[in-house]
Amino acid sequence: MRLALVGASLAACVSPTLDETPEPGPAVCARDTLPIASATQVEVAATPLGATMVWTTPAGVMVQRLDMNARAVGDAVLAWPGTYERATIATLGDQVIIAAVSGDVTWMLSAPLGLPPYRELAILGGIVGESPIVNAGGQHLAASVSYGGMQVTAFDASWTPLTSVQSVLTGDAHEVAAASVGTSAIVAWPSQSTCNIARLFDAAAGESWLEPGRCDAPHIATAVETTAVETTALVFEREGGIYLTRQLSPSTALRIADGRAPHIVAVADRYWLSYIGSDGTLVAGDADQVAAVAEQIASGDGTLARGEDPLAVIGPTEAHELAVIGGIPRAFITGPTSLTVASLCAN
Repeated sequence: MRLALVGASLAACVSPTLDETPEPGPAVCARDTLPIASATQVEVAATPLGATMVWTTPAGVMVQRLDMNARAVGDAVLAWPGTYERATIATLGDQVIIAAVSGDVTWMLSAPLGLPPYRELAILGGIVGESPIVNAGGQHLAASVSYGGMQVTAFDASWTPLTSVQSVLTGDAHEVAAASVGTSAIVAWPSQSTCNIARLFDAAAGESWLEPGRCDAPHIATAVETTAVETTALVFEREGGIYLTRQLSPSTALRIADGRAPHIVAVADRYWLSYIGSDGTLVAGDADQVAAVAEQIASGDGTLARGEDPLAVIGPTEAHELAVIGGIPRAFITGPTSLTVASLCAN
């Protein structure tokens, strides 16, 4: 089942009703192609200059700089040689941080404004996911997971790694997501049959809890300027479905669609969602509106009896990324011979 979004825009929207003709939904207002072949996973982080995109090849971690319109600036370069399963990326201030993951070991790298060469910050025992670096309590923190659960490594003002001083013991874990929320940070990771959530106040202090049900492929987004944990959005997949919660309570998350690989970003106070549907097609749109429609259907108040699907249907893909560049949510879609950048807007 594909759920539809209605009336999405970057500034304002009208709450959807199921018995009215839907307002124009999100659409792809621009497409660009980057000559990146056979990328099985891409990650993008906005920078003061535009954005930086990373992916892995048999040679190592590749980096492509993008401008404010998500167009390529120069050629892609090899940022770090080696054999890695995936690479993730984050921006803190003027530093672009890359985490290159191989097995249960992560190489942390950095470069000012994402301009090579990259330098090694640390080698962590564990897997670092999205985002590889967050701020909490005025400190730079990396949350990694492994067979023992989640641990926190801090970096000082010169980006020198400090001893891990906080951990949460859980079962074997291989996926993790993190995000800064005001002066703290939120971390989510699945283990066995549970979803684990931790709130980090700094490198040494925090609180954690777990809830039944896995939260695979977690992604976290927080609205600009928000400081309330209750408004942080978490999406994840479970048993072929996409789930969304705004209360950081995975056990009460709403199943909003069939699919996998969800991503979520914030533009001002609005959240945008993308995922790969059960037919392999990438769809995207306003997260709150898709949740509102799903909730109405779940309560039996209506059905999706519409002549058209107002979701932005972008195309088939095996992997994708969703990032905000220049104030616009943009989907990065992998392909066999190139990578497509689709900018989302309202009709």
